[in-house]
Amino acid sequence: MVPPCRREIPEFNQLAEELNNEQILVVGGVNFDNLSSENIIQALVNLDINFPVLDPISLKKINLPPQPVVLPTTYILTPDGNIVSTLVGEQTQNSIRNSLYKSKNSILERN
Repeated sequence: MVPPCRREIPEFNQLAEELNNEQILVVGGVNFDNLSSENIIQALVNLDINFPVLDPISLKKINLPPQPVVLPTTYILTPDGNIVSTLVGEQTQNSIRNSLYKSKNSILERN
């Protein structure tokens, strides 16, 4: 895992906790290291990741690109897996919140 991704972990942990009951958008991570399920679980423990992490099989179900060009890349998804926003580069809580807010408003306007 690249250093910027590691630095984002506390930001995502906090957001995932705050948005736990959110019905429009979800916070989660993606395993682009092709780790087995067992190794993903170990990495979650070792890195203190407390938000959902998608494995390669789950990625195929929601049509995410197999590997982003830049890491970290953050995808804002609806609960059914539709990408509503893509953020490239290291993110802060503020940048993620702003994107979540804009994405949520966009989704609500469409419905």
